Amino acid sequence: MTINKTSFEKRLCIVKEVLETKKSRNLVAKENNLSCATVRDWIDRYQTFGKNGLHPYKTKAKYSSETKQNAVEDVLYQGASQRTVMRKYKISSSAVLRAWISNYNKQKDLKKYWKRAF
Repeated sequence: MTINKTSFEKRLCIVKEVLETKKSRNLVAKENNLSCATVRDWIDRYQTFGKNGLHPYKTKAKYSSETKQNAVEDVLYQGASQRTVMRKYKISSSAVLRAWISNYNKQKDLKKYWKRAF
């Protein structure tokens, strides 16, 4: 689990900068020493959960094995985009879903484990 280094206020400011000024995610990420994937995830969380999605997490949420399997199968067999699946199952970041897909492809069990909650 990563440590939250960016405050809620800063996250909100960065998201609004991208959405309201038409600056690219890449440029805003670079200006703030962040990865583009982080900024993209924040924008997706903002669009899915509103401002609450940008609060640094304090508790962890559980994803059931069934949720993980359904999410992975939606991507691999139904052709759904990762972003769509993240919104559908309220998955906290693209890295989480990618890890599930990787484990699935390696034929590892998709066990229940803890991750961020909103």
